[in-house]
Amino acid sequence: MAKAPATASLARKVEAALRAGRSAEALELAKLHARDKPGPEADALVRRCYLAAAEGLVARNTFREAHPVLSEAERLAVNDPAWWERLAELRADLGDFGRALQLLDKVPGTTARPRVLGRVADRAIREGPDGKTLLPDDLRPGFEAIRQAFAHYEAGRDEAAREALNQIGLSSPFLEWKLLLRGLIAWSANDTPRALENWSRLSPDRLPAQLAAPFRLTADKSYAATLTPDRLAAAARQVDQLAGGLNESLRRLRKQLANEDTIPAALETVCQERPDILNHNI
Repeated sequence: MAKAPATASLARKVEAALRAGRSAEALELAKLHARDKPGPEADALVRRCYLAAAEGLVARNTFREAHPVLSEAERLAVNDPAWWERLAELRADLGDFGRALQLLDKVPGTTARPRVLGRVADRAIREGPDGKTLLPDDLRPGFEAIRQAFAHYEAGRDEAAREALNQIGLSSPFLEWKLLLRGLIAWSANDTPRALENWSRLSPDRLPAQLAAPFRLTADKSYAATLTPDRLAAAARQVDQLAGGLNESLRRLRKQLANEDTIPAALETVCQERPDILNHNI
């Protein structure tokens, strides 16, 4: 009869699987490790693997598969506010606003609510017109204002677009989309400094920053200095690969961003032309 693998060996295999991006395999191995050698360290490793698995599925847009992984993770008995806040963010990435707030209720005094609302807003915009159904009533006016602003921008009515954006306040979860569009308006007018000023205020982990990144990389050489070495290397490789067709790629992306109904197509363009953007939080 074969002997069970040593727990130390299992832990090493978990770490190796995580480094290789095989999060599903790492999670199963971590569960075995926690069963064979229960304790705080094993439990922490299981939690890391759950997050890695869920984050990978969300990054690949495989939302249906992400739901059961998160449901399992939420059944763990964990007394760590950061754990529940991160799960709430991932639920928001799935558009599950109600469940995200339930998870935040586990953390009295949490400051994560704005981040969670921002991720819900991103998912709603990403879904196009139907995204409104993902939002609570108080966020729907902001959603409509952003869609209206994009419609004006598409039609070349920049001043009307700016007026629509004025409805978005500093505390709105749609502020990032306001900054993205203001930057696009400036970029279209060849006002690169103003475009970069708006885009520099974007949160790196939000969708608008991912969409603006190709423009920033071509217009602002100092942007590279804000990236970690591994992400800078990945970004540099992508820029080299796109050297021949970058202008056409950016023209297509700008056209897609100009129409609120084709923002999902814009995201697909980013996935195809700049996969490192979605695989790394630039």
